[in-house]
Amino acid sequence: MALETITLLKERVNLRIVLTAVVTAVLGIFLMYISAQEDLWKEHEAWRIVIQNMGSLLFVTVAITLIWELWGKRAFSDEILAKVQISKDMASAGIIKITKNFLHGIDWESHFNSVKELDIFFSYARTWRNTYISQFREVAAREGTRIRVLLPDPKDEQTVHELARRFNYSDDEVISLIREAETYFEELHPSEGNRGAKIEIWFLPAAPVFSLYRFDNIAVLALLSHRRKLVEIPSFVCEKGGILYDYICQEFDFMISLARPAREGGA
Repeated sequence: MALETITLLKERVNLRIVLTAVVTAVLGIFLMYISAQEDLWKEHEAWRIVIQNMGSLLFVTVAITLIWELWGKRAFSDEILAKVQISKDMASAGIIKITKNFLHGIDWESHFNSVKELDIFFSYARTWRNTYISQFREVAAREGTRIRVLLPDPKDEQTVHELARRFNYSDDEVISLIREAETYFEELHPSEGNRGAKIEIWFLPAAPVFSLYRFDNIAVLALLSHRRKLVEIPSFVCEKGGILYDYICQEFDFMISLARPAREGGA
């Protein structure tokens, strides 16, 4: 519907409301005027009071109705429509939760319990990894599952320098943290002769500007802070079929295409 048509309809509705209000107000004033003529009601005082009250009620009702119809109702309607639009946008994005508590505000355990394909991209995530070490071990021992881990390339100087600047660490400290994460996932490999998850570790020559976690049909996008201190970080949980989930999958696959396997080239 064109904006001009909507505007015209609003003007018509407003005109009808105003005309109805004017007629009602005139009737109310007329009744109050008549009831004020005491000579006409000398023997009908009760009726005079009734008509006076009716006139007052009509006049007050008009004032309240005008305020509600022309301002209050429209404002309320606009608020509802705005919320509906936000809800539609959230549904389109596939977002099912937003939290500022990345570590405990997401039901990580339930995602680990049923996952078949797990994709992860972060700088090193020491706290998160160590918090859910038992869940990682369970997934790694589960036959038919796949874990793909994407880490910053510790051999790429530009990447290491950027992470060192961001986290206020030395280059050697950054390299050590990345290698620690690599070892963490290497040790999850099932021992020779035992069946378990297929685990892939990749190195990307780029410093993460966010972290990604995909558990089958559920994905998490966590923002990163540029402040050199621990802060609460907004995280978005989304489901398959939404714009955000598709973005996460496409972004991860693209980064994998630019990365090198950790087990090649003496990494």
